[in-house]
Amino acid sequence: MSSVAKLWHKLTGLLSAQSGNIAARSVSPQSDAPTEQKSDAHPNNATDPSHDPSLKSPDEQAAEVPDFPDETGRQPVPGVTLFRSFKGHTSAVRCVAFDPDGLTLASGSSDTTIKLWDLANGNLLNSLEGHFKNAVFSVAFDLDGRSLVSGTNTGVVEQRGTTSGEVVHSFERQCHGTVFCVAFDPQGRWLAGGTDRGPIELWGASNGKVLRLLDGHELSVYCVAFDPEGRVLASGGNDETIKLWDVSHNKLLRILDDHTGTVRSVVFDPTGRILASGSSDTTVNLWDVRNGRLLRTLRGHTSRVEAVAYSCDGRLLASRCRAGTIRLWDCESWETVAVIPEPTYSKWWIPTLAFHPSLPLLATAGSEPDAPEALRSRRVHIWELDVDLLLGDDTRAD
Repeated sequence: MSSVAKLWHKLTGLLSAQSGNIAARSVSPQSDAPTEQKSDAHPNNATDPSHDPSLKSPDEQAAEVPDFPDETGRQPVPGVTLFRSFKGHTSAVRCVAFDPDGLTLASGSSDTTIKLWDLANGNLLNSLEGHFKNAVFSVAFDLDGRSLVSGTNTGVVEQRGTTSGEVVHSFERQCHGTVFCVAFDPQGRWLAGGTDRGPIELWGASNGKVLRLLDGHELSVYCVAFDPEGRVLASGGNDETIKLWDVSHNKLLRILDDHTGTVRSVVFDPTGRILASGSSDTTVNLWDVRNGRLLRTLRGHTSRVEAVAYSCDGRLLASRCRAGTIRLWDCESWETVAVIPEPTYSKWWIPTLAFHPSLPLLATAGSEPDAPEALRSRRVHIWELDVDLLLGDDTRAD
């Protein structure tokens, strides 16, 4: 194997890539029948996070991180280090998103605000308010990162400037109802949004006007995601199906229906050939986008899977479940390589999970283990991942 050279981000000083082994990996379309990972927790304890081995109290406290004293005492996870802990929300964080350059993180909360954080120094850059009594369920940056769109529990969809906080567009609504998810296509042409009414709304990204409705789901749509080229939109929801759409031609391409529970999250791998989905049936499914074939089913979570995300190089897949754990999967062997404990408020849907666009960093709602349950998820945690250690690659350069 070739040696790995570390390249450092010119603005933040953070590890930006590792050359020699950063090609996107994906499930082979020629793989055999779907395989399953064995669960490491008893199925009868599906809603009790204390039965996950990663949440047991360590014999000794973990080494203290100076800036985050309240994080001491949790069992350390090899290859996973707490890089930042953002504190400022007064209620649960429901969604997170990195800007395209990876310098800013946005977090939306049930406290009705969106906060913008400087990843390099940890400072709060701006707090976007004005949602009044609306919990922020979804956020997405536009193509240049100068504005972001948010969706709320009362159906408000707004685009705001990240610096001024002023409303750029109030998006037209035809479906109304809670906006569970929003996503820009990678070319910056469209914004897609899923609601509790069934149809997916597709807006013009430049003017906020409704272009068309993608009508096919029978119940709520909880997740939408564009492929890397912006040609295919994936959506999932309460009808337990995933639908793939040709948005340019307003055409339903295929229906993926092997889940036996609500589909909570969908994400394309960096190649656009593989789609990962997380479901209330506690599994993560991997699909061949070209033919809709189920390639693999990942098991191990003990409660509904609320979020899935691919790392920028396609080497890791992250999945988060309601019981309060995040699993990191090796995208070659599909083994679990780490389990990160993040106990959250179990009565709420908290699908917060986002990989940095170029660095080995993972953002999630940050748990406060000693806080009352209803106040447990007010922080944002940024985890730094040693990908080589996690994947067992010992060929790194000194």
